[in-house]
Amino acid sequence: MRVFFPLFVLICLPSVVKAQESYLYGLGLKSCGYWQSSPALFGEGKVWIFGFWSGMNVFNDGDHMVGSQTDAAGIVAEIKKVCEEAPSQSLGQATRTVYTKLSKKH
Repeated sequence: MRVFFPLFVLICLPSVVKAQESYLYGLGLKSCGYWQSSPALFGEGKVWIFGFWSGMNVFNDGDHMVGSQTDAAGIVAEIKKVCEEAPSQSLGQATRTVYTKLSKKH
């Protein structure tokens, strides 16, 4: 039992990451490099980005319209730029970086 519990924690821990008081699931946990490694993953990542972005806007008390000054393709293009600079960072972190950047411009 003593061996099982730490092993269980190590296996399950990577599936949930705490980042600035929020838990991420899905492709947002994967690296930017992984996201861009195939057209299918890229498409899946775009769906994840739009859902995550929308969720951040819903719960953003100060501004529910972050990203409204561009379109979906513009948001993805900005995230791709951030990912190209640091392909090992998570897609979730890259999305947060762009969200923060655009929230300051809005």
